Amino acid sequence: MTNITERDYVIKASDAGGILAECDCVGLVFSAKEEKALRAALEDVRRQAVALSLPFRNLLAGWDEKREQYYLVVKNMYDPRNLLEVLYDRLVMERTEDPQRENEETSKIINAYLGVIEEKEHISLAETREKLTRLAADMRKTLDVYENDEYSAEELERLYETLTKAYFDPVLELLEGVIVAIAGN
Repeated sequence: MTNITERDYVIKASDAGGILAECDCVGLVFSAKEEKALRAALEDVRRQAVALSLPFRNLLAGWDEKREQYYLVVKNMYDPRNLLEVLYDRLVMERTEDPQRENEETSKIINAYLGVIEEKEHISLAETREKLTRLAADMRKTLDVYENDEYSAEELERLYETLTKAYFDPVLELLEGVIVAIAGN
């Protein structure tokens, strides 16, 4: 996913109907003409593998080849749960070849996303930021150790379970703690 910032709302689904249903859930209602244009854009982005800006409502449509799903970016729409979902995806899915640069990028991403929530909700997430940065760096080191080896399906399943317990679940718990902090504010 490209051209997405910490100030955007991201909708993901495996088909155009799912995108439209999610839009409806968050109050984005389209005219028949806009819906037709959105459906056409979604088909185009899948075929062309290029994100497209839509001429209405400041939207960006794209196709995520890795996850095989469409995404629709609503520019400058704040929703802390969505921000945290996107942050989680970016932490566990995005990788680079340079570990030092990756740690710097990860830190920037965490600071940007949590910074928006701190700004909007008037809360401090400094402790969460530190823990998340440390956990993400440890997770990446662990993934680097296992990255170039061949594994059987059973070994991959055990590895995934271990990573889930050691990293993915704790990351989710930290992000859920942000929602609790917001609710308590």
